[in-house]
Amino acid sequence: MRLPRAITACILLAIQPSVSALLCQVGDAPVTGMETPATVHVPRPNPDANGVYHVGDGVTPPKIVSQVIAEYSDEARRAQLSGFVIVGLTIDEKGTPTNIHVMRSLANVVPDDEREAALSLDRKAVEAVQQYRFSPAMFKGKPVPVNIDVHISFCIARGGCRP
Repeated sequence: MRLPRAITACILLAIQPSVSALLCQVGDAPVTGMETPATVHVPRPNPDANGVYHVGDGVTPPKIVSQVIAEYSDEARRAQLSGFVIVGLTIDEKGTPTNIHVMRSLANVVPDDEREAALSLDRKAVEAVQQYRFSPAMFKGKPVPVNIDVHISFCIARGGCRP
């Protein structure tokens, strides 16, 4: 599905704690590479009780190898919804996203009559993240599973979209 040329979609990928990028698409032309401020790192035990690592303290962050831009659902487009969804996930030792779940839903901040449309954007965000591929996080030269958050911003605006 392509957005009409007058509508711009911007996706903010903030892979915490230190990797972030802004992806925008105007019509058929994607625009990438705009850096955003990194999130402050709070040390956590590596690995945690579940055997999953956290970036920092010797653990290097995973790198995005391939990604897709989340599409607007028809319901959200009709409702002209804008906002962001935070998707939590684990990237395994092969760079594959696992344990993908919504951590912050757009549905929590919209009126009740727009809730279903907002939930459809949550689903679109998860569908997009399922298709991402990464080079894995590394610890002492070995790939390790790591937890990250991906912030996906949905914005419909005439004449442009600002993060």
